[in-house]
Amino acid sequence: MNNKRNVVLILCDQMRPDFIGPYGADFVKTPNLDALAANGVTFDNAITASTVCAPARASLMTGLHVSAHGAWTNDIPCKEGTEYIADRMNAAGYMTAAVGEFDHAPKGNPIGFKYLNLMSQKPDGDYMNKIRESYPDVKGWCDTDSTGRFKYPEEFYYDRWSCDRATDFIDSYTKNGCAPDGTKPENEDAPFMLYCGFIGPHMPWTPPHGWE
Repeated sequence: MNNKRNVVLILCDQMRPDFIGPYGADFVKTPNLDALAANGVTFDNAITASTVCAPARASLMTGLHVSAHGAWTNDIPCKEGTEYIADRMNAAGYMTAAVGEFDHAPKGNPIGFKYLNLMSQKPDGDYMNKIRESYPDVKGWCDTDSTGRFKYPEEFYYDRWSCDRATDFIDSYTKNGCAPDGTKPENEDAPFMLYCGFIGPHMPWTPPHGWE
């Protein structure tokens, strides 16, 4: 039996450390992050490779400085031939999957992941089509009501959608040995490496009702 651990990489966008419990914030409750920190490791001197979204993610996905991978701003691809973390995990015998917010240039590049279910902001993307099934008049992925909060029920909230896609993958893989779309690893007992990306707490700040 394969004794390699499964790996889940959770990435939020623009989260300040002083706004979460593990780093001392006492004015907001972050119980799940507190639990992760209590059972893991926190880093007190970690600095992003870039202050811009896509370059920072590219560095995380490649282990390279911006000057090395070349994606110096949003919508600029990494240099041709760049190796990504998914490539190495595939080579190590993992089933690789990415769900939620990807925000990596060029758009549509799977960067090595075998299974993708991304939170597309496009009008014809899976996420928008899901909302449209119940609310045909939907205009955008972050529609708000007169209070400035997310217009639709929490189950349709973009970060909730990403979380549910991660849960779908884990449930399907642990129960059936494949991704929700039937994608299987090369080895039957392969562990998985799952990337789950969230838009929040990056703007727009449009919380669903009940999370004020």
